[in-house]
Amino acid sequence: MTNKNQVLRLPLAALAVAVLSGCSGMGGLMGQGQPALSPAAKAAAEMPLEKEPVVNTQETYLALVRQMQAKSLWYASVAHLDALDRQWGASAESRLLRADALRQVGQPEAAAALYQSLLGGAHDGVARYGLGRVAAEQGDFGMAAQQMELARRSNPVNPRLLTDLGYAYLRAHDLNAARIPLMQAAQLSPEDAQANVNLSLFMMLSGQTPQAEEFMRQRKLDARTQQAVREQAGAWQQDAAQARKAEPLPTGQVVNLSAAGKTVYAEPASAASAAAPAAKIAEPAVLKKNIPEPEPAAMMPLPAPRETSSAPEAAARPLGSSQ
Repeated sequence: MTNKNQVLRLPLAALAVAVLSGCSGMGGLMGQGQPALSPAAKAAAEMPLEKEPVVNTQETYLALVRQMQAKSLWYASVAHLDALDRQWGASAESRLLRADALRQVGQPEAAAALYQSLLGGAHDGVARYGLGRVAAEQGDFGMAAQQMELARRSNPVNPRLLTDLGYAYLRAHDLNAARIPLMQAAQLSPEDAQANVNLSLFMMLSGQTPQAEEFMRQRKLDARTQQAVREQAGAWQQDAAQARKAEPLPTGQVVNLSAAGKTVYAEPASAASAAAPAAKIAEPAVLKKNIPEPEPAAMMPLPAPRETSSAPEAAARPLGSSQ
């Protein structure tokens, strides 16, 4: 009877080990004769179980949302932000996180509205950066650069902001403005592949192809990335050349209408002398028969009262006036 009670009091886990190992003695139950665990298996067995994060404050919930966004779980983060705002109310931090998420899930207008609501406060710089990214994603690189320049005032050593700012300047065809932020980003974060790619693009677009090739080798960009940089730079250079061809003729270029397809280059002596021949060409001779040549204003007498007039007098007004 005593032996039976002792067996019943054995822990269930120890009993299970005894059954699995085929041992019926106490030596087996105490671990004697068991196969030795490998170091990796032993470490895994001794590792404590990961606990679920305790979300009992607004700050811990915000930290959870940040972790989700760091893993690109944008849609899930929006759902959790809904729950967070319902329980604790919206805050500047939650609005910023929501704006980032909405931008990532394809709702740029809603994201921009939230970024706008944060301007002038503690998150002004980050909100400006968000507005710049929204503008860039919509193809407005001039506005993107403008917003990111304002964001740089709040955080001038953020390499991600600097490389995005430099890229926006590149797309806006402003190489002079792109140089400094791209150089800063590459030196602040030399291991950042995107910063190295953008600086390589700048070098190629500014005519420094050998330097760009050497820089890409030094930064250990893989062959596929290097080829992509070359192709992108070539495509942008071609687009820029086509844009220059489509620009209107600069001042001093006069199209020769008497010879189709030919352009005569002539620099007018003054605006007045250039306008006079054009007026003669545009004004048919038949119209001049009924329009007397006006006398100088200092010599012109005051008009006498009259009841009717065959043609209205033109009021003297400055050129280009709408009044």
